[in-house]
Amino acid sequence: MWCVVSSARGEVVLADAGATEYVIVIGANASKAEQFAAEELSLFLHQMTDADFKVVTDEHASGRYEFVVGQTNRLDIDETPDNLKPTGTEGFAIIVDDDRVAILGNTGRATLYGVYDFLEHELGCRFIASDMTHVPSKPTLRVGVQSRVFSPKLEYRNLHQGTTQWSVRNRLNAVWGTVPNEAIIGGARFIGPSFVHTFGELVPEAEYFEAHPEYYALWEGKRVPAAIGGKTGGLCLTHPDVLRITIASVRDWIADYRRRASAHPDTLLLVSVSANDDHHLVCQCTGCQAVNKEEDAPSGTLIRFVNEVAEQIGADEPMVRIETLAYGFSETPPAKTKPHDNVIIRFAPISADFARPFNDTASERNRQVHHNLQQWSKLTDNIYIWDYRTNFHAYLKPFPDLRVLEENMRYLIDAGLRGYYAQTAQTESATFSRLRRYVLAKQAWRPDTNVQQAINEFCQLYYGPAAPYVLQYIDMVHDYFASLDIPLRWRDGSSPDGADYDYSFLAEVDDVLEKAEAAAETEAQTRRVTEERLTVWYMLVRKALAGDVEGDSHHSLPLTWQFRTDPEDEGLSEQWQAQSDFESWGPIRVDESWTNQGHAYHGVAWYSLMHSVDDADAGRFDAIRFGAIDGDEHQIFINGELVDERVADAALTWNEPFQVNLDEPLAGGEHTIVVRVKKASRAAGIWRPVTLVDQSQGLPGRIHTAGSRFIEVSEAMEVSHLSEFYGRHGEQVEHFNRRIKVLLMQDGASREDDNPNRIARQPAALLENEHRMFTVEFDESALNGACVSQPTDRSWTINQSIRWNALGELMSDLRPQEDRPVTLRVRVRTEGLRTDTGGFRFGIARRLGKDHGWRATAWKVVRVPAAETSDKTWQWYEMTVPDDTDWSDALYYAFVWPEQNSGEGGRVLVDTFELVYSE
Repeated sequence: MWCVVSSARGEVVLADAGATEYVIVIGANASKAEQFAAEELSLFLHQMTDADFKVVTDEHASGRYEFVVGQTNRLDIDETPDNLKPTGTEGFAIIVDDDRVAILGNTGRATLYGVYDFLEHELGCRFIASDMTHVPSKPTLRVGVQSRVFSPKLEYRNLHQGTTQWSVRNRLNAVWGTVPNEAIIGGARFIGPSFVHTFGELVPEAEYFEAHPEYYALWEGKRVPAAIGGKTGGLCLTHPDVLRITIASVRDWIADYRRRASAHPDTLLLVSVSANDDHHLVCQCTGCQAVNKEEDAPSGTLIRFVNEVAEQIGADEPMVRIETLAYGFSETPPAKTKPHDNVIIRFAPISADFARPFNDTASERNRQVHHNLQQWSKLTDNIYIWDYRTNFHAYLKPFPDLRVLEENMRYLIDAGLRGYYAQTAQTESATFSRLRRYVLAKQAWRPDTNVQQAINEFCQLYYGPAAPYVLQYIDMVHDYFASLDIPLRWRDGSSPDGADYDYSFLAEVDDVLEKAEAAAETEAQTRRVTEERLTVWYMLVRKALAGDVEGDSHHSLPLTWQFRTDPEDEGLSEQWQAQSDFESWGPIRVDESWTNQGHAYHGVAWYSLMHSVDDADAGRFDAIRFGAIDGDEHQIFINGELVDERVADAALTWNEPFQVNLDEPLAGGEHTIVVRVKKASRAAGIWRPVTLVDQSQGLPGRIHTAGSRFIEVSEAMEVSHLSEFYGRHGEQVEHFNRRIKVLLMQDGASREDDNPNRIARQPAALLENEHRMFTVEFDESALNGACVSQPTDRSWTINQSIRWNALGELMSDLRPQEDRPVTLRVRVRTEGLRTDTGGFRFGIARRLGKDHGWRATAWKVVRVPAAETSDKTWQWYEMTVPDDTDWSDALYYAFVWPEQNSGEGGRVLVDTFELVYSE
């Protein structure tokens, strides 16, 4: 008989010098989850002590040295004192009685989680990552144990990625849309074909749209069907048939789940009735508009609709809960209607600034997030969150969010959070990926986790002696991003206002991680450091592909220049650009806008710099590169001569680096650089460093090292993704590695320009290919040793064409005196095209800005029929570039656009784009 005392405490000797008298006891009719819990406890105790902890059933005689797991005839959960009774499906108690210890849960899964919690809390085990579990070596294992109870605050704990074993041991009861080890332990299951964006599955377009378009959202005069897969379209939520069909679909999903072999009685059952991933699309029919007007929010129809579904489903299935998203149009709650008790609101603040706590009201983005969440928490106690914890468009670009995780979780718990899901990267090789998942998993289980302590713990155990350098790297990235004073957005990798990590900073962190790699003692530690180095190598290579590198070819100009405002705009007429004495001008830095340096001013302002070129560098520098100028217009003068001018839409160009080629390299001696900038509002001026460029030099050795090692390590570690992508694993990395190879190969090629009329040349194999629209191929017949190809077995759009985005910028940069006609040339080869059908088009596309939905049109086009191509032969195709164009009013790019062709294996290959002065 056990003597259960709520405050029982004692030291038990589980093993002595590698031997034990303990057995692990389970019930004769133990569930599979309890059996698994006993096996896991036995495994880790053996690893710690080298002793064998046998698992026996409670049919064996009771003994002094027992470790009881789950419900047995030794002890029942109902026999525990009230203050040791756990609550919820996953609550457990640890009971101490002299030398005996018991772990009892309300379910088998709870008992298993109790075992893992005991291993962590009492024994010091750590489930670090899929490739590492820390188990202390203690042949003599003395443990201070006190009876205690634990019931997790969050009933739903889900991270986007994680192996089954790691996820279960970290007590995650869901992974993405699945449940790890569900058949044995159960978990939290969204039943149905998807766990989010389900409108298309609830009322399938293929089944209903043709006969009943009125079932779907009315948008701008057209019915837009909800697509399968959750991407586009919507439903008319006030149509009674839509409600009837939705309820029938939910019932079918529930019945289908119960028929599965993996169905588990302890699984928390959820059904997602959530809008497709069309952030803005809300039905505009009269009925829907009336409801949303009454509710003073576009979420009104959604919540009323979900309530009706929940009410009817709940009558028959009281254990099933209906979930919907507070996301996009539905993030703002309705004014009147409260969600029913069996409705889960999954709050998804995709517009947040993820580098700042959600309750940071100084952040414009998070002020609205905070307001919306507070309003939802007044309406319901059933709040989950869909958190965004990666850079969706560039997994290997830093996402420095670790410093806000602790405050965020504290805030969310105070707001009544009951479930947590973090959408993290699809690859374990993303920046801080394994560390972030470790921290988030610990927070999901124990929301009061000390995050910095968890970070230190992870790094010390995972990286060993390399940990101090990795921790330094983490701090450097967070400090750098904080210095930019910009929001951290979920799509920072592609946003024009995303973070720019300059070359010198990347070189610094590369050096730190090189020290980390050298400090690693084991092969595993070295592999882990090199995986983290992938981020820096990736960023360095991206810099090189954009031409934004430093080294022997670049000479950084001083950061402090002279500055003068020009409120009357009289500088040009007074020839300020021709001055050589700037002592009366004040100092300013060119790595920050003038508006952030105490100049509360908008209008025209001037920068100047007197710079001396050493005799040893005379004749080297033939270009000047600006990291970025935030201005509506600018002029650049060297020694009083205009070398560049541009009128631009600052909303499109403020963040763009650009380079100005000089007619003659700079001679030795003193030179005057003067820049005039005009800006009417917001941040203004030169705000990223300026460099002189020697275009005859090759890439820095650091780029060669970064490129070759990125290829080596990414292939060895089988990195699967570079951004959010649901195609073949590894496809993105293969494309990027081909670009790296072309970059390094091009660097060794001759740089002599054999055409004096050439303005610029772009190897197609070095073009951005974020959406994998084409394939890079190595081809000795191509001018650059490589080319790109697109198949002609489908219909491509203009946005899917092979694009050279720099054309508009290059045309803007041409000096006014160079008014000669310009020709766009493309080198193309076709293969396998039928001559009686389509060929390809090339020309110039015009893409308007955000206010116009980023709409692109084929602006100037030449069509080349298949009959006019020569199969498997490279040919140059040309068109005259319009000379009466304001290149600053939109984004212009050159393109090659294959047409659909029924020829077997047909494809269009592109070698080179170039701009030349017409003969």
